[in-house]
Amino acid sequence: MIIIDTSFLVALLHEDDAFHQQAISEMKKIEMETQLISDYVVNETATVLNNKAGLQKAISFIEAIKSTENVEIYHLDYYDFESTIKIFEKQRHKLSFIDASIVHLALTTQSKIATYDKNIIKEFEASKERL
Repeated sequence: MIIIDTSFLVALLHEDDAFHQQAISEMKKIEMETQLISDYVVNETATVLNNKAGLQKAISFIEAIKSTENVEIYHLDYYDFESTIKIFEKQRHKLSFIDASIVHLALTTQSKIATYDKNIIKEFEASKERL
């Protein structure tokens, strides 16, 4: 299983993104794995795609994740929310609340993260050391 971040999805789907080609290459390596995308990331990705590439690109993204077999949409519950708050409060690197939720999911599922956000990676590594 791999946790998917907005930065990876936007790079994959937006041709003008600096990491577009890299994301295509990386997706080929992980396309057979279960890809966990939180509802927070779906919201954020659709919003960013709408702003950068237009409404049709955002709608296409939503339709694609709904119909892709190995993509699992994870809805954060109360426990996840409370754990995300703890990570957000104790962070050592600059994270958004959504980024903190990605770190939480990766720690909880013991999964890798597909991201181009260096702060998520740093916080994930620091959080693993604190456990």
